[in-house]
Parts: sequence; C-alpha cells; structure tokens
Amino acid sequence: MPGNSRNFVISYVGFTITTLPEYVYSGTTLQMLSCEPYDGCAFPLARKITVIVFLRDDIQFEHSFIMANISTLVQRIKQMVPMAKDLLLSLVAYRDINHTTGHYFDDLATQLFQLVGHIELDHCEAYFYLQEMQLNDVRNLVCIRHATRHGVGTFIQLGRLNVSTLELLDIQISDTNGVSSIIQDENGTYISYPRLIALCLHRGLGNVERPLVFKDAVPFSILRHLKIPSKYPVVDDTFFRGNVATLKMLDMRLDSTSVSMLRAYSVFTPQSHPSLRRVCIEFDDNSVPGRLVLNAEALQFVLGIGTQTSV
Repeated sequence: MPGNSRNFVISYVGFTITTLPEYVYSGTTLQMLSCEPYDGCAFPLARKITVIVFLRDDIQFEHSFIMANISTLVQRIKQMVPMAKDLLLSLVAYRDINHTTGHYFDDLATQLFQLVGHIELDHCEAYFYLQEMQLNDVRNLVCIRHATRHGVGTFIQLGRLNVSTLELLDIQISDTNGVSSIIQDENGTYISYPRLIALCLHRGLGNVERPLVFKDAVPFSILRHLKIPSKYPVVDDTFFRGNVATLKMLDMRLDSTSVSMLRAYSVFTPQSHPSLRRVCIEFDDNSVPGRLVLNAEALQFVLGIGTQTSV
C-alpha cells in the first residue's frame, strides 16, 4: 500500500514552458510535476523525502514560470508527506549547468529545506551554486556527499556552511586546496565538526602535494570511520596521534608506490587507539594483494612492515 511507505521519492525533470509533464506513479516514486491526478493523496507514515533533480541545460527556462511550479511542487510535497522529517536532495546535470539553471536549483532547495528537520546533500554537481546558496542559515545538515562528474572543479567551501550537525562528509578532492578546505575556512580559521562520525575522501584528477596537517587543532572529536584514497599524503601521523582517539574503522587505498605509507600509520596500537576495531587496506593494482582486513590486535605488527611482500 503506497500510504505505508517510509520513504517518499520524487524524480523531477526540468521542463519547457510548453510542456508540463504528468505525475507518473510507480511504487513509492512520483516523477515530474502535474499534481491534479493526485489531489488528496497522502503518505502519512513517510518520514523521509528523496528529491532527485535532473537539470537539462538545453531547455529554455523562464524564471517566473519555473518558480511558480517550484512552489506548487513544494506545496504538494508538504501535503502528501505531512510528517516528513528528513530530506535527501540530489542533483544530476546532463551538461554543465548555466547560471539560470543553477539558481533554479537554488530556489527549489531553499524551499525544500524549510520542510524538514534533517538534510542530506547527495552528489550535487552544482557545486558552484551550493556555495552561493544560503546554506549557512541551514541548521540541520547531517550529510554532504559531494562530487563532480570529471573529478575537477571548485571545491565546496565547507567553512561557508553550518556543519555543527554534520555526521557524514563524503567528498572528492582534486588538489591541495580541496584538502585544506576540509579543516580551514577561507580566513584560515579551523572548522569544528562536533558531530562528524564518518569522513570519506575520494581521489579526483588533481594533485595533492602536501599532507593534511592538523597541528594542534582537533576538528574531529568523535570520528569513528575514516576513508582515505591512494597516492595522496592526505594525513600525517599528527592526525592519528592526537585527533581520533574514537576511531573504529580505517579504510585505505594504496598502490605499489605508496605501500610504504603504511609506516606512517605505525602509530596505531591497541593502547593508543583502544576503540579501533578494523583496518581495511585495498590495493589499486595487481602487483599486491587485493584486500586486507586487520583487527586491532594485529595492527601494531602489520603496520610496522613497509614491504609489499610482507604485507
């Protein structure tokens, strides 16, 4: 029964002035915009709204027309999912989006944010517009997954956002500035993540020339899961010595030229990191084993070895 669904999913496609699509209902998914066929339809048990926006740059948008329909869409969502507390907003762009299209997404997102208590941003390719949006006023961001199709581009400035409630940060980094933007804002002030549980870094196409140095800052006070990519000197032992006593899982991707990085992580011992339960090492090429999962008891011994064959 549709009304029993816990998750309400909308796939919304940008449209032309002359063509208004109809709702296409399938399972728990509502696609496109016209609301008349579903007047009065409600999902009283649904607690999460997932909105996937497909933006097409080849469409000629008229801003006032689009805005009128955004308001209609948001009002219908509010009526159909009156008890929703969570929002996952995802943007898929067929091409590089233009200024008008980006602000269209901005307007839609701003209105949707007002409906819910917890917000996730998932693989939003409009990173430029995410920076322009008034996300600093949003007090309930719990998840950011940020990526671009080509692995390059302006890194979202986390210092401009309110990340005090953020629990998951899953991002692609392409250069040293991208790495630095995780822990410092544009003025060099350290960013605090009091609720961050998981930090997952993915490799872009750029080059990171220096490690992510934390010095005396403690930006991750309750971090439990850290995932770092290959070839990047993303973190140094300072990070592990003083910043993540709560770490439970460490995932690393290495290649044949960076297996020696394991030496840098020999600071791990059951005594120094009593909460650590798993280290997972994956290798990028065929010259080394495919995957190793280590428990905390074996940690000190294995991480003290720097050769491929011994690992």
